[in-house]
Amino acid sequence: MRTMRNKRGFVKGISVKMGPYGARIRLIREKLGKTQAEFAEIADVTARAQRNYESDLRIPNLSYLASLALADVDVGFILSGFETRHFDLGEIEAFKWLADNLGLDFVFQVNVTTAITSFRHGAIDEAEMNRTLNEALERCRVGVLDSVLLAGIVEAVESLAPSLDPHKKAGAVALLYRAFRASGRVDMRAVRDAVDLAK
Repeated sequence: MRTMRNKRGFVKGISVKMGPYGARIRLIREKLGKTQAEFAEIADVTARAQRNYESDLRIPNLSYLASLALADVDVGFILSGFETRHFDLGEIEAFKWLADNLGLDFVFQVNVTTAITSFRHGAIDEAEMNRTLNEALERCRVGVLDSVLLAGIVEAVESLAPSLDPHKKAGAVALLYRAFRASGRVDMRAVRDAVDLAK
């Protein structure tokens, strides 16, 4: 049985904290000297939505994060708690495309982006990242997704083409995941072929 949450993060009348993002969002807003209404305008959301983000009643979705990234707000800090000074908006868009094509919701997308960003900046180790990814999969009822296989494909594509356009990279990963799903193994020759076609 799937637990249903409304837009405010309530389950059967109980408030559910959705993440550590609110305090980080508020900290960035205050450092910029903006009111909630001013920051909401930058993020292209309502003032009420901004209050909900800062209160952790609403998890930041990728559109919100993308709007902030376009305004040079440190989205990496919101996701990981570490100053990144640069967050690749193309990666957000590519991951959103990949997650949408795998049928994953935006809560899953943000949780995974947070785990990967935290891992990249040394905030968590690989075991913690994998635990976080598996928990995200469990919460979203996407147990059929092989996270180890997906991580292997992402790592292989990244090692062969680190500068490949994020949209092309995401497309290659989605295609390879479908191809390797039955065997559960990454075929490096097929990865090379897919990367060559994507270039």
